[in-house]
Amino acid sequence: MKGISTVLAVILIVIIVVALVGLTYTFAVTLFGTAAGGAQAQAEEVTKRLQKSITFVGAGCNSTHLYFTIRHTGATYDIIGGDLSAFVDGGKVTTTPDIEIYPSGNTTTGYVNLAAGAASEQFTYASTFSANQEVKISISAPAATVDKSITCTS
Repeated sequence: MKGISTVLAVILIVIIVVALVGLTYTFAVTLFGTAAGGAQAQAEEVTKRLQKSITFVGAGCNSTHLYFTIRHTGATYDIIGGDLSAFVDGGKVTTTPDIEIYPSGNTTTGYVNLAAGAASEQFTYASTFSANQEVKISISAPAATVDKSITCTS
């Protein structure tokens, strides 16, 4: 009897050790897999954001309108509606009837789709400007904010 209980005890210890090793392995694989997946998703999101960059192509101002053209300088991801915000002289451009910013030919305020690969779009901002007034416009895109100072003509 004594010999059988020793054999059974050894078998039980081996089973317990194998189960603990398997549990530890499963825990480690799951933990590292979750951490790597989060880092990969975050790196992809940063890459998308950096690819959504813009630059000013041209700008001008007269007594009633500020107009400017921006170009999408990213090569992979499109800039879609809601990605851009405009600021004129430090104030955010809103959608009230007297202050509008919209793509030319489109009355949907503040929304534009700029395809990747140097697509450009002209915007108009309706307001009252005096001659030789310097106006600062800032366009906030996912990659960065781009500023431009424009001197209005009569």
